Amino acid sequence: MDQTWISRIFTIISTLLGSGITWGKEWHLQKRSQDRDAHYLAVRVICVLDQFASDCCAVACDDGIWDPQENPDPQGRLFEKVKEPESILLPDDVNWKSIDNTILHKTLSLPFKLKRVKKLVNEQTEYAIYDDGYLLFQTRQYEYACLGLDVIETTEKLKSIYKIPYSDDFDLSALKKSLIEIKSSCEQKKNLANRIILESESNETI
Repeated sequence: MDQTWISRIFTIISTLLGSGITWGKEWHLQKRSQDRDAHYLAVRVICVLDQFASDCCAVACDDGIWDPQENPDPQGRLFEKVKEPESILLPDDVNWKSIDNTILHKTLSLPFKLKRVKKLVNEQTEYAIYDDGYLLFQTRQYEYACLGLDVIETTEKLKSIYKIPYSDDFDLSALKKSLIEIKSSCEQKKNLANRIILESESNETI
């Protein structure tokens, strides 16, 4: 092999190595920037979701009984004591492309889940006059308990993926426990009501 070919091969190898090193540096810088964006986004979103999960728990805890110790409604009617959250105000000044696609979809779908819950609750409003609001509040408590648990699951995944520590000022585990208990209680009441209905229908056919 003559000197000319050796020089050409050396030039090609040098060019490839130089390009590879440049690409590697650019990729590394881009990855660091994306990681910083993702971590910042996660912190911002967690702050929003922690508050929203707390709001969901407040609604789920509202059984509609107005001052049960001091001034219960004499007719047994239920009243809304806690307002439902209007929306989830997710930040729009962050790089949403920087986070994992699965957690991205789970997070951005929360506002639509809230709309679904509101729709389910509103559908029960027109029947509240017939049962003093019992079914309305059962639906309201159950759906917001489920939504709150969904929000907490999203928060836990964000904290796990992006290694964000749990705050000492916000007891997420206690909130989660309360929501699980409310959800379980609603399911038990629903199963009991269904059992009573089935027994009543069975007695009528005898």
